[in-house]
Amino acid sequence: MLDLASARALIGANVFEQKLAMLDRPAIKESLRRKIIEHFWRLDHWYLSETADEQLAIRYKKHLIRIAHNMLIAQGDISCSEINAISNNDFIDTHLDDKPYLSSQTKKYFKTLKNDRPDFANYLNLREAIYNDFREMLRGQLVGAM
Repeated sequence: MLDLASARALIGANVFEQKLAMLDRPAIKESLRRKIIEHFWRLDHWYLSETADEQLAIRYKKHLIRIAHNMLIAQGDISCSEINAISNNDFIDTHLDDKPYLSSQTKKYFKTLKNDRPDFANYLNLREAIYNDFREMLRGQLVGAM
């Protein structure tokens, strides 16, 4: 449902986004958590199985941004329609700076993604930084649930 809700409608409104509002919030958060874990798995799999070429960098950037999208959706800080309405650079510029669950390192490394050809080491640094933020987010949710 999240994938369908985040799709751009060619004609009319995205009916799946409206249906998303009817779903149980804990179920949505669990689905997002699983998607984020899958994105991390893909990043690790590609890094271990492929050489650092341009295609790997493109995929890394795409999935790192999707991880951030999903983290913000899980926290209720952005909607699928807002994500669809802005570019990745606008997302980085306007939606990350004020998020307390994203570290200053994560925010710094995201700014490097706006370069045309960032150093692949920045992707790896961002992957590690946002992974740590994700773990802390999960830890906070577990503590808050007790």
